[in-house]
Amino acid sequence: AIAAERNRLETTRIHPGTAAGETANSFLRQLMTRDQSLAELLRRPEINYHHIADMADGQAEDSNVADQVDRTVRVNVGRPETNGAIHILERRYALIRFSITLNRP
Repeated sequence: AIAAERNRLETTRIHPGTAAGETANSFLRQLMTRDQSLAELLRRPEINYHHIADMADGQAEDSNVADQVDRTVRVNVGRPETNGAIHILERRYALIRFSITLNRP
């Protein structure tokens, strides 16, 4: 389900000058000047998955799928250096939590 939703976001395009494009522009700080995929729009900081649902008249039926897709599209695509930093922070946090657990009386 996650792969199917990610595929939908990558392949569905929003064009400026259309109703969907105007909806997108209502959320954007910098207006669209070219067509963009829903995934490209989701990577913009002012857009979240619920905005995408408004633009494309639909979303994943399972809220867990929607949340997972929102996170993975924002983090994993186009920014490999961010992925590494996030992974390091997650591992450090897990080690700290584990250490605290071991040190409890």
